[in-house]
Amino acid sequence: EQGWESAGERPADWAPCVVFSASKGNQLNWEYTPPGSDQTFGPLSYALNLGLRNTNTPGSFRDLFSQVSQQMQSIAPYQQPQAEGDLDAPLALN
Repeated sequence: EQGWESAGERPADWAPCVVFSASKGNQLNWEYTPPGSDQTFGPLSYALNLGLRNTNTPGSFRDLFSQVSQQMQSIAPYQQPQAEGDLDAPLALN
């Protein structure tokens, strides 16, 4: 029996899945300390938090990932965040 992954489809009753990763598989993920802070954060977590707090709420996961990637370019330029899944799925925030 062929799995749905290789068939390129997902069962209709499964929720869309999106994964954001902080870096490529061959890169290290470093910690980030914002200026004037003594706390450290993972740069993806920090950038994702900023993206979700943005008053212009993104319409899709692709829009959010674009914001996260731009933020990470300034705080962690040595990491290249990655995204997988149904990035065009609408982002529902309540």
